[in-house]
Amino acid sequence: MAAKRRYVKGLDQLAFAEQQVGKMRTELEALQPQLQESAKQTAAMLVDIEIQSRQAGQ
Repeated sequence: MAAKRRYVKGLDQLAFAEQQVGKMRTELEALQPQLQESAKQTAAMLVDIEIQSRQAGQ
């Protein structure tokens, strides 16, 4: 009987984990456009910094 309870509890925990992973996947998909935009902005800033550094060195 104890083994059955452990088994059922384990199944419940797996179901809960699956639900949480589903929520996180949805949140990640929703944040993907923001991440891509941030990456573009970061790349543009790096280019600006490189240009400014070259100008400062001259």
